[in-house]
Amino acid sequence: MLGKSHFYHEAIKRAVSVFGTMFNEIDIQRDNADGTQTQNIRVPLSYGPKQKFIARLDQAADLMDSSTSRVAMTLPRLAFDITGLNYDAERKLGKLKQYKLQDASDNTVLKTQFAPVPYNIQFGLYAMAKNTEDALQIVEQILPFFTPDFTVTMTTVPGTSEKRDVPIVLQDVSYDDQYEGDFQSRRVIIWTMNFEMKTYLYGSIGKSEIIRDVRARTYITDDGQVDSAAGRQSEISVIPNPTSANPETSPLNITETINFFDGNNTDYLTDRTTIGAIGSQSPEDQFNIPTGGGQSQDDDGSSGGQDITTYQITVDSKSGYGETGNAYYYNGVQQQTFSLVRGTTYRFSQSDTSNSGHPIRFSTTSDGTHNGGSQLGPNGYINYVGTSGSSGAYTQIIVDAGFNHSTLYYYCPNHSGMGGTINIS
Repeated sequence: MLGKSHFYHEAIKRAVSVFGTMFNEIDIQRDNADGTQTQNIRVPLSYGPKQKFIARLDQAADLMDSSTSRVAMTLPRLAFDITGLNYDAERKLGKLKQYKLQDASDNTVLKTQFAPVPYNIQFGLYAMAKNTEDALQIVEQILPFFTPDFTVTMTTVPGTSEKRDVPIVLQDVSYDDQYEGDFQSRRVIIWTMNFEMKTYLYGSIGKSEIIRDVRARTYITDDGQVDSAAGRQSEISVIPNPTSANPETSPLNITETINFFDGNNTDYLTDRTTIGAIGSQSPEDQFNIPTGGGQSQDDDGSSGGQDITTYQITVDSKSGYGETGNAYYYNGVQQQTFSLVRGTTYRFSQSDTSNSGHPIRFSTTSDGTHNGGSQLGPNGYINYVGTSGSSGAYTQIIVDAGFNHSTLYYYCPNHSGMGGTINIS
C-alpha cells in the first residue's frame, strides 16, 4: 500500500546495540578491611525486561536450598530493554528534502533518500545487586556521564557515510530494595535508570543513473519558424570528459559538440522517440566547442587554400583524483577530445612554454608509440613546425577530402598518457 519495495536499515537494532555497548565495561571491586583489593568483577550485561530477571531470581530465592542455589542467577548484573518509542515533532525535517548518497562501487548510479524521521527510543537500564555497596559502585560509574545527556556518534544507514550525533538523555533514576520473607530469602537491590535516545528512522533508498549525455535539438522550418513538424537542424550535446568521470570530480571537464543536419528527413514528432540513439541521422557538419572553440584565420599559403583553426595547447599536471603525471590541456580541459571537419586546416599551437619537451605527434593508435603504434607524418597532410615550447611552434593537420582517417590520437613521444582523441567527420 505504501508503494515501496522492501527495505530494512536496522536502525532500531543499531540503536539497541549502541546503547548496550555503553555499559558493557562496568566493573566492581571488593576490598579487605585494610583497603587491599581482593576481587575485581566485570558486571554482566543482558537484554531483557526487569520482570524477567526478578522472576528468575524468585525461582531460586531460598539460599538454604542447595538444589536451586546451584543454578541461581549471579549478582550483580545489568539488564536493559526498550520501554517505548515515540515521534519527536520538534526535530521534524522537511518532507521533500532529499539526501544524495554516492555508490562507491558504481559511479554511474546516484542513490537518493528522503530526509529521516525523528523518533525517540526509551530505554530502561537496571542495575541489580545483592548488597548496597555493589549497587552503588555500578550506579556511580554511570550517572556522572549524563548531564543529563551523553552524545554518541553512530552510522545510521549501512553502506553509506552518513553519521549522526545522537544524544542519550537520562530521564530519571529510582531505587527498589526487593527484600521480602525471612533471613534465608535472597535480597535483591534494583536501581532503575530510564533513558531517551533521540535518533532517526530512514525510508527506502532510490537509485537512478547519473545523466552523462545532455542534448538540445532545434527543429526549424524553411522560413525560420520553430515547429514540431519541422526537420532537425542542429543538436548540441554536452558530455563529461572522460565519460566515466566521478560526479564528485572538481573541476569536472566537459566536451560540448554541435552537429548540423539538413533537416529533410526527421521531424520532431518522429525524432523524439529516438532521441537517445546517437547517430540516428548523420550530421551534415560537426564541430567541437571545447570551452570556447579554436581561433580561425584565413589561409596563409600552407593549408592548401583552406581556412585555419588554431588550438592553443598547454601542458600541466593531471587534475583527476589519483592521477599522476602531465597532460595536454585546451582551455583548461584535460586531454580534450577534438572533433575536426573536412575542409579545414587545424593547428595545435605549442608556443606556450609549458609545452617544452612535450611535442604533439599523431598516430592511429591510442598513446601512439607508447602503445605499439607509429607516428604519422610529416607528410602532405601532417607537419610539425618549430620546437615545442618556443614561439611559433605548432603541429598542423590538413583535413580535406583526401585525408582517409576518421579517428586519430595525439600524444607526446617523450611521455606516455598525455594525449587524447581526435574525431574527423
